[in-house]
Amino acid sequence: NGYQRSRVHFLANARLRSLDIQVNKQRPADYSIADDTQPQVIRLPEADSLDQLILTFTKVYPGGSYQDLAISELLFMDGDVPYKITSDWTRSRADARKKELDGSPLRGLLGKRIFNQRILDEEMGLYVDRSLILRTDGTFVYYNTEEDFDDRLEQVADGNWEILSTNADLTQIKLFGRFVDFSQLELLYSGKSSEEFSRIFKEEIQITRTGINGKRFIGELYLPE
Repeated sequence: NGYQRSRVHFLANARLRSLDIQVNKQRPADYSIADDTQPQVIRLPEADSLDQLILTFTKVYPGGSYQDLAISELLFMDGDVPYKITSDWTRSRADARKKELDGSPLRGLLGKRIFNQRILDEEMGLYVDRSLILRTDGTFVYYNTEEDFDDRLEQVADGNWEILSTNADLTQIKLFGRFVDFSQLELLYSGKSSEEFSRIFKEEIQITRTGINGKRFIGELYLPE
């Protein structure tokens, strides 16, 4: 719930207080949402199939500075397995995105895992392991692992992407979503780190015929010839 970039951002924007959820043609059910940054679980009524899902936001906790209602993440699960919801709208968006990218460096990479593994220093044993998947539905996931004999950095980012500009030689896109630094987890629980384990982020990357480069934290990825 809320804009979870920081506690200040959370309180500055409106948060969801209650919503109605209608599954298929069943009677809508009302659910209350806590004004809290912790993950919250809503258990939907059982159904043989999911043909229609309608969410109606009914009440909010007002923001201290802005009226914008923010939700940082909404994840659907079928038991313990993530459940992907598709619709005519999501499919038409994917088709439009592929058409817009025809002839661009990104078109042939959609839905594929771009994977790089490099040994940067054999004496120090330093290696970098990175991968990025840009899906046609506008979502992405990025993995970055850097390791030497003494330290290990493990990061994961996921969220959405949108096109900023594109031509035959260069595609620029914006990424926005959640960035998790798993290397801080052990230090965080032991009280030895004040770093944020998870945070909201945005990033811009450039994609050419030979590689991918980010401006902030998405590391360089090269493309096979």
